[in-house]
Amino acid sequence: MPIIQPSRFNLYLGGIQEDRFVLYNTLSTNVRILNKAAKVVLQTADLAVLPQEIIDDLVAGRFLVSSNTDELELYREERDRHRYDTHELSVVALTNYKCNLACTYCYVPSLNLPMRAELDNPMSDATARQLVRFTAMRATHQHANSISVDFVGLGEPLLHPSPLRIIMKGLREFSSSSHILVSFNIVTNGVLLIHNLDLLSNDVGVQVTLDGPQEYHNRVRKYANGNGTFDIIMSSINMIKQTAARCSVRIHVDRDNGDSVPRLLTELKSRFGSDPLLKIVPRLPGSDISCDWSQSCLTQGELTKMLALWEMALDMGFRLQFGPLLNVLNCAAMSDSTFVCDPRGLLYKCEGLAGNPTYCIGNIREGVKREGAYEEWMQIDQLKSSECQQCTLLPTCGGWCPHLERYYRGSFLQACCTKNKELLLGALKLQLKKMLPELPL
Repeated sequence: MPIIQPSRFNLYLGGIQEDRFVLYNTLSTNVRILNKAAKVVLQTADLAVLPQEIIDDLVAGRFLVSSNTDELELYREERDRHRYDTHELSVVALTNYKCNLACTYCYVPSLNLPMRAELDNPMSDATARQLVRFTAMRATHQHANSISVDFVGLGEPLLHPSPLRIIMKGLREFSSSSHILVSFNIVTNGVLLIHNLDLLSNDVGVQVTLDGPQEYHNRVRKYANGNGTFDIIMSSINMIKQTAARCSVRIHVDRDNGDSVPRLLTELKSRFGSDPLLKIVPRLPGSDISCDWSQSCLTQGELTKMLALWEMALDMGFRLQFGPLLNVLNCAAMSDSTFVCDPRGLLYKCEGLAGNPTYCIGNIREGVKREGAYEEWMQIDQLKSSECQQCTLLPTCGGWCPHLERYYRGSFLQACCTKNKELLLGALKLQLKKMLPELPL
């Protein structure tokens, strides 16, 4: 006879009231507020003392499950549902590997790319048109409801904007005839935006980056002649806000600028109010590079300082971008509907591996080869890690970064926890509090 028992994915979150706590299930993403006595009952699994209506409610929220329920299998099913979901096709277009800035921390010049000379040429107009055809055919084949295209680069996309114009025009025409929604996101350093305002419309998002207040930003994010970029990026933010496009600002935090980021937040607030969307992220060591900037990157033990900055930004009224509450796919590259296209039209799963022929999965003319590197990505399974199996935060975290594990351990399929759990838990509490202000957190 199966019995009812607490879920392995229950989190007990304390807060500002000693006699009340928040019960959160990381797989169902359901929330309950219970008293301290109920917490003791759940943690000891002495459920007989609970009223039946409370038990029924906790079962409905999946805080209590049958002893016959394999919750790890439920996680696997949820992950694979996301992995093979065909509703959205995501394309990352690396149109250019060159840049017009000389940021002191840039790792791109140190990348060991076997075909570096070829990648120094931007995407041609012919390749851009072929990428439109590939994307349209792929979206039609998988019966997608939407297409998202990210113009990112290990260079500056707006340095050669012609591919962007061709791709955006072509996919908008396809969207009009197919009724498949399309959206675009341009990740740019912002200094050329004034010459490309015609690209901005209500189906476009633009991300620019700031590295701190003016004096620090201008030391690290600058032109080759040493001139800083703070003023022109702030001007670009203002220009974006005058259009229908969505605007987001990425703020890097490292050992050198962490104490000055609050001054940047104050300036953004005074100039732009509570808009734009902020992405406040730690600068972390990368891989496949020899980077002289690594001594300024935050260590795992230092990451918790991010929590104070996130809380400050939220208290100031800013919108922050966090990951989804249910993050069963930590990396979009593990999705069957995500592809990265380099300037030559070669396809990859991970933009960090673009340019390395070992990890090429096809091209936009002949399509995807469902073998080799592609199959290796599709076989990544967090549940092969005993550490992941035992972690309550797994549905929030989604597992390790496959690219970094390939670098450090030689295979995508190795498993090791590289996440700061205190940071994950703190971010989760901030998200829940923002969504449900009545929570005693």
